[in-house]
Formats: sequence, structure tokens, C-alpha cells
Amino acid sequence: MGINARYYVISIASIFISLGLGIFIGFNMNGQELYLDQYEALVNSLENKFIEYQKQNENLQEKIRNLNIKNEKQSIFVENVFLELISNKLPNLNVAIIETNNDYSYSDIEETLITSGAYVPLKIKYRDNVFNATKEDLKNISNLIGIELNQNTDLINLINNEILNFIIYKDATNILQFLIDNQYVVFNLNYDNIDQLNINDVIIAGGSKENKKEKMQSININLVETLKKEGLNVIGVEKNNVAISYISELKSINISTIDNINTLIGKISLVYILKGASGHYGEKPSAEFLSPLVITDFR
Repeated sequence: MGINARYYVISIASIFISLGLGIFIGFNMNGQELYLDQYEALVNSLENKFIEYQKQNENLQEKIRNLNIKNEKQSIFVENVFLELISNKLPNLNVAIIETNNDYSYSDIEETLITSGAYVPLKIKYRDNVFNATKEDLKNISNLIGIELNQNTDLINLINNEILNFIIYKDATNILQFLIDNQYVVFNLNYDNIDQLNINDVIIAGGSKENKKEKMQSININLVETLKKEGLNVIGVEKNNVAISYISELKSINISTIDNINTLIGKISLVYILKGASGHYGEKPSAEFLSPLVITDFR
């Protein structure tokens, strides 16, 4: 009897264990199937997204190709009409070019002006040591010229005043000569024709590789505002790839500006501002128009 009871107990236990194992295995199989279904759905979704992004990328690439073709055609057109638009448009105009630091070269401006019929009797460039003068440098300069310079902006203001004095009154003082000899500024000038130095317009060419805001403002605001007070037309220009732009500061003192002077369109803008247009031209957010309205007769 005891053996039969144990037999039944073991049998029943075996049945329940088997049933439990079956349920467990069945559950896992169903779970695995559910997991596989979810995985397959995710893969399909990613494939669809990839196909969608691939199509978007192809569309964007096509737009870029079309824009490049359009830009190339526009560039060719500008090149073809460039000389027609600027040649001999500024006869007998005397223009000075002042580069406010040594970070960028603006030598191509003179070529444009000469092609337009203008004359560039004076080019000035501020050198790096204007901005980097030490206390010892300022002390030595003060002793040599007899004017006390306590800080870097004092030296900048001294140079500004000497340049203004030269442009307006044609007075080449000993202090100016000292500044030139010691490479604080570079003057390209034919001194034999100094009596004929009648400047009509001044181009201020700027932008810098490092932030020199306070020192550059000493040049831009002091120099430009004084030139304006003396009745000269002042234009602020810079390249479209300068690291630090000062066009906004120049706009604030109400002079015309060009922020892409290294492009043909920028050079056309310069010629037509010198002809009498005004405004803020170029490609940066500070610009109001790409270029002045140009009307010419091609006959």
C-alpha cells in the first residue's frame, strides 16, 4: 500500500514537473518568436529609414550640383562683364588705401582702382607692433618723440593723428617719419608729388585673425570719424573670409561698407560706391544688399 502511494505521489509529481517544463519551454518559444518578430520589424523600419535618407541625400546632392552649375555660370557672367562695368568709371579720382592691420593683404584693390581710372597716390598699413607694444616700448618711444605714451591705445591715437595730419594738411612731421622708420606704419608714397596729394576718398581695409576689438575701435572710430569731419568720403572694406569682422562697427559710424572685397562683385561694389552709391554690401549678415544697382550702356 505504501509502495502504491509513493508510486502515485511520484507519478503525480512527475506529471506536474512535466507540465511545468512544457509550459516553461512553450513560453520561451513564444517569447523568442515575439522577439524575432520585433527584431524583424525594427530591421525593416531601419531599412525603410535608410532608403528614405538615401533618397534625401541624392536629392540634396542633385540640388548642390545644380547650385554649383548655377554659381559657375554666374561667376563666368560676372567675369565677362567685370571690365565693362568698372573700366574708366572713376577718372581723375584720388583714393588713399589704409590697411588697419597686417593680418590680410589688400594689394588687389589698387589694381581695381587703376582699371577704373582712379589714382592711388597713398597706401598706408598699420604693422603688428602697433598692437603689441610693451610698456618698455612705449617708454622708449615717449623719450624719443617727447610725447608721453602710457598705454597701447595712446600709440594708436598718435599714429591716427599723424596720418590725418598728413592726408589733410600734407604735413610729414618728424614724428611721422620716426613711425615709418621704425616700422609702426608702412607708407607707400611718392614724396616728390606730395603737393599734388589731393585725396578725395579713403578706403579703410580691415578684419583681423585675432580679436583686437578695443585697439581696432581706436583706429576705426577715431580715424574714420575725423576723416569724415574733414569732408572725405570713407569706405570700410574687408574680405569675406576674415576671422574677426569689424564691419558692424564701421556701419555704426555711418559709412558705406563692403564685406566681400576679395570677390569681383565686391570690387564692382567699391567702384560704384566711389561713383556715389551708398549702403552696406556683401555676403555677411551685416550686409543689406549684394551690390549696388548698376545701370550701364553696353552699346
